[in-house]
Amino acid sequence: MVKFLPKYALTVLMLAVVCLSARATIDRSAKIDSLKIVLQTVNTPGDSVKILYDILDLSTPYRNPQEAAKLLYAVAVNAGDTAVQINAIRYQANIMSGHPDYLEHLHRVISQYPPTPRTKEIRLLIELFQLENKMKNDTTGDSGKEISRLIQHYTKTPPESQYERAKFLFLVCGHLSHFTQGSLLERYASKMLDLVDGADFPIGTVRNLIYSRSAPVFTNDNKPDMAVDIDKRALNMIDSTMTAYAEEGRRYRNLDHLRYEAYTRMLANHEALSRAEVEQYYRELMKIRETNPDIREHYDGILVRAFYSIATGDYKEAVRSILICIDRPENQRYRYYMLNALCDAAQVVGDRDILLDASLELNRMQRDELANKAMERYRELQIVYDVNELQDENARLELSKHQTSLRASRTILLVSVLGLLITIGMVIVLWRQNRKMRRLANRIRAVADHLRQDRNELRNTQRELIQARDMAKMADEQKTDFINSLSHEVKIPLATIAEYSQVIVDCIPEDKSRYLRRFADTIEVSTRMVQTMMNDLLDIAALESNTMAMRPEPVDIYKICEAALSAVFNGADSVENPAVKVVFNSANVPDAVVVTDGERLCQVLINLLSNARKATERGIIALDFAYDAETDRLTFVVTDSGPGIPDDKAEFIFRRFTKLDPNASGCGLGLYICKLLARLLGGSVELDTGCKRGARFVFSIPVNRD
Repeated sequence: MVKFLPKYALTVLMLAVVCLSARATIDRSAKIDSLKIVLQTVNTPGDSVKILYDILDLSTPYRNPQEAAKLLYAVAVNAGDTAVQINAIRYQANIMSGHPDYLEHLHRVISQYPPTPRTKEIRLLIELFQLENKMKNDTTGDSGKEISRLIQHYTKTPPESQYERAKFLFLVCGHLSHFTQGSLLERYASKMLDLVDGADFPIGTVRNLIYSRSAPVFTNDNKPDMAVDIDKRALNMIDSTMTAYAEEGRRYRNLDHLRYEAYTRMLANHEALSRAEVEQYYRELMKIRETNPDIREHYDGILVRAFYSIATGDYKEAVRSILICIDRPENQRYRYYMLNALCDAAQVVGDRDILLDASLELNRMQRDELANKAMERYRELQIVYDVNELQDENARLELSKHQTSLRASRTILLVSVLGLLITIGMVIVLWRQNRKMRRLANRIRAVADHLRQDRNELRNTQRELIQARDMAKMADEQKTDFINSLSHEVKIPLATIAEYSQVIVDCIPEDKSRYLRRFADTIEVSTRMVQTMMNDLLDIAALESNTMAMRPEPVDIYKICEAALSAVFNGADSVENPAVKVVFNSANVPDAVVVTDGERLCQVLINLLSNARKATERGIIALDFAYDAETDRLTFVVTDSGPGIPDDKAEFIFRRFTKLDPNASGCGLGLYICKLLARLLGGSVELDTGCKRGARFVFSIPVNRD
């Protein structure tokens, strides 16, 4: 990475931070020493507990608070104060979370207390830390079969206790994080978040741990909205905790380090924030740095400044701040994000050297990321396959068990029938006069047996049909997830290829780059075509799964039509054809403002006009519209003078991947998407079979008046 900073800039900055926080550090140490002196003079355990809480709060989290936490527990034991004992155990667990032996000691201690929601939560917290340490120190490598077994076990027989379910999901997510950072990890992290949000965890330590571990999962999977939502929940919990501490008189207690980390993560996901939120969170970070010397001592603020500069478009400051902090070990988790931002900022400020170096490094990381993503997808599919295999094996075992039980029942039934026949024979011999009544009773009993058997078989058939339906639904969801993941993963390298081709041409002198520019333009056009196809696939997946949102707003009909015409006939990838004349609003219908989803409306018009342009080598392409104010219905008509469409193909052309001309460009998705979008807008798009010269498409939707 190229560096343009003065040699001693970082040193001067660090010295300034140390000088600013030195006095506050001395004051805090002096307060702790004074409280220790006062502690030696008090006589009651209650007063000792209050002073020890103050010492602990002044020490946390950077000034060796373990000694104060141990002493607090000892004093609480002597005073018989169970609530303070439980709090002291919780503090020690958080402080010593990375020490397995001490966690084991704390687990034995908390297990001796009666099972209440508070003690259960602290015990779960310790167990989660133990699981985390075990997975972190496991050098043998995780097994895909083990993950499959865990998922299968949780799916089939989830633990009844919410504490055991939380521990089980934490274990699954921990193992998955060694294998993948993709959608499978995201799915089970979401399950874990839903569980802790609905569970009875009165203290909130477990919830805070899950939030801090889950937010990076969604950041790494490019889900900034989810990551920001998790951090907002974490901040709300911190506010509630601080309110409770204030009511208890804890004057020195603060959770600024947790706030600082949450706000920093939120600025890293600034795509999901409004400008007002970016400014608010940056002010909060600066306020924490001004009032808390520990934060100033342990965080230099350069990373925060870099995130803020990126979010607000201060590209010169962004370049300067990123170059300072990008190579620091503690910032490696943000390296890919900062390289992207550095490329954008360097391009804006015109620093080609930084742009070239950052682009090369970003290209290398993207290649590695692409390879890692491919391997992660393979591992996820392998895990899903193993889970399905285990489910199939269990289903076969259940079926075999059922068949064995059924055979045993039939055998018993047969023996019972034989015994019944023998009994009937004896009764006939002994009670001849009651023969008719006995035979009637036997017939009724046989019919009842057959009815019960038929009922059981119908129930079994119903269960099998339900299982088949669930498996088909799961397969369809996996197909949609695969299309979304594949489209996302293809779009990133395509955009990189187009950008790098332009960067390469820009870096070559003008007299030598002329013959290369047409190749770069060809790459850009081809890239846009593939991206269009990927966007079509994503739109189809969203439309078929009913997840595409509508955004009705006032739109100008003329502007929508002009935008569609410009996109089709004046875009960078269009070819001017003097033999084709484009006509708009030949009837001079007056403009109007209506309420509808303008983006989806424009998308339908673009697809219809693009279809007309492909079919028309010479002649006229016309776009007309009509607005009926009485019925609030808006109708568009796209007409071309091409070869036309046979009547028997009027419905066939609206199917996906359908093209009447196999040699035409595109993959046959445009009209299919038009049909789905028209249905989403509450209208329809149809071929006018009455048009005998060329083709005419009629697109009609209901609208509201502005």
